[in-house]
Amino acid sequence: MKEIAVKEIAATARRPAGLKYSLPFFDDRDRCPVRFDNRHAARKRGRPGPIAFDHWRRFGDDQLVPYKFIDAETLIGDFFEAIDAHLPPELRVGA
Repeated sequence: MKEIAVKEIAATARRPAGLKYSLPFFDDRDRCPVRFDNRHAARKRGRPGPIAFDHWRRFGDDQLVPYKFIDAETLIGDFFEAIDAHLPPELRVGA
């Protein structure tokens, strides 16, 4: 999925905020170096079962980083901050 998607759902233990989201960022080579996602449980190679629902994923090095959802405003800010870190210096916020 190459688009930002957010859906309101019934709150559960795995998604206590009642949101299901996927926020991908694709670079000019169609790679996805940043994705904030809780649409599905993250899996890590070599480990049985999912490790987390809220996770931040970097596809370039296949690194999964747990993400603690606070609120939608914080999620958006964290997402854009992560994108900024992947941009060339001249394109970063405040450049």
